[in-house]
Amino acid sequence: MNINFHYFAVKVLAVKAGFNTDDAQTIAKYSQFVDDFILDGVRNYQYVPEFARYLATQSGEYWRFNNVRTGFDTLQSVDLSGNAGLQKSMLIPFHFITAKSLTNIDKSNRKNYRTVPVKMDTPSLLSDLLKNAREEYLFSPSHSTLIKISILIHTFADSYAHQLFSGFKGWENASYIVQCIDNNNNSDITASYKPQVSAALPHIGHANLLTAADDSNVTFDMVLKNSETESYPYSYRYTRSNTEEFLIAAKEILNYLLSLRGKDKINDADWNIFSPLLRRGLLATEKTNVEVLKSYWRKIFSDITFYYVKEELYYIESGSQLQNEDFFYYNVFADKIRRQVDSSIT
Repeated sequence: MNINFHYFAVKVLAVKAGFNTDDAQTIAKYSQFVDDFILDGVRNYQYVPEFARYLATQSGEYWRFNNVRTGFDTLQSVDLSGNAGLQKSMLIPFHFITAKSLTNIDKSNRKNYRTVPVKMDTPSLLSDLLKNAREEYLFSPSHSTLIKISILIHTFADSYAHQLFSGFKGWENASYIVQCIDNNNNSDITASYKPQVSAALPHIGHANLLTAADDSNVTFDMVLKNSETESYPYSYRYTRSNTEEFLIAAKEILNYLLSLRGKDKINDADWNIFSPLLRRGLLATEKTNVEVLKSYWRKIFSDITFYYVKEELYYIESGSQLQNEDFFYYNVFADKIRRQVDSSIT
């Protein structure tokens, strides 16, 4: 998914669940920040709070801090010429989560690395992490725990967009776009996804579909490699309306957010009134322009304020201590999540 869901739809869901303005914004902005935090390696910071210093070493007047990268800007940055390090530590924990931890998964078949859509009430690695975070929040509601929950909500949403694909580079991701339709007007937009070009990209995640798996306004039809020895044309065919699939994910997220507020799941009558409005938001054709999307969503939900500037979530030398602490909470929670996905990460 992209910012249209991870920030805008999640912001609407958080408000609908009854979170106040500040908490709804925290949930939405850190849900999107998972895609935008592309810093990795060691950076020098003047200030690191005590709870995050296990990720740092002191060097003179600076702390050398190991950023826990959760996002990527280019496919090449996660290809690594066959080195699976960043695929294991970033793509899988935050975008292509496996049903079980990597240390417990059956590695004899690469299909076991593929993402499956998560259900909040069905046991899995991610649903267990979400359940534990909910218990922590209900026991002691805090701003910091909401940051952890936001990261998990991003991964949960991506399990619907990225189902059938894995975060590793492997044959299980070899795919080809047959057709892509804009759900706004049923127009054929297949050419914009450059099927012949995208099919030749490395088989990492849904790279062979470009953004067709993430765009909330499309229905796509693809073929997917079914075994390591299979040649194109692949035998497994799959069609999905992202708009409808993402609504399923949205309802699951809404009910989870309601449970954090101690409320019951949304009833059918209320969902039937609310979901058409949410569907209109998901039909946005703009992918990344925040200002355009703000105007678009405000026309649907005029009582909600939308604001997202990713640079404000990074470490800011002149920023307040609270801003800086949020940055470190984010890194600490991301580190804990990736370690729970794969205990071999050091």
